Amino acid sequence: MVRDLAALKTPDATVMGGQNTKPLNQEKVVEDGNGTLSRKEWTEIHAGTTAAWVAIRDFNAIYREEDRMIGAQVHEAEIKDFSTFIEDTGMNILKHNGREYTWSNGHTYSKIDWALVNAKWMLDILIVEVMVMDPECSDHSPLSLLLAQEEDKRPKPFRFLNHLVKHEKFHEVVTTA
Repeated sequence: MVRDLAALKTPDATVMGGQNTKPLNQEKVVEDGNGTLSRKEWTEIHAGTTAAWVAIRDFNAIYREEDRMIGAQVHEAEIKDFSTFIEDTGMNILKHNGREYTWSNGHTYSKIDWALVNAKWMLDILIVEVMVMDPECSDHSPLSLLLAQEEDKRPKPFRFLNHLVKHEKFHEVVTTA
């Protein structure tokens, strides 16, 4: 099944998101019937680009045993598949702030939604944080990627405060400076 996936493309980065993302450009990606990409398909997408890019989505997989609380016991196969995928593609998991778990059915809590970036993204794009927000009307907590703003590198204008002239040590400081 092929469907449009919103993709924000800049000269420096490609940001893939869900259907509610406002796209600047549309990308076509292949999905299976469940609406999820297989590890092979993600690997092919990753191999096909040299640009900086991030994938933010429900991967429906945990990375470590600590990523699930309560519920079914974590089996090594669950962790191995996702960690092998991350290792094979050279992706990095961005640190999450906010809620610890991104999915819950009311009694089991899991971290299965991830923001993954490639090495070029880590080198080129400044990130403040990935915030795990409150789930509101879903069983998933949305992830918000907050990018750092580029600092204004212009020098600040000189400012003289007239009231400092009346300070008792003003002339002494100016003379010795």
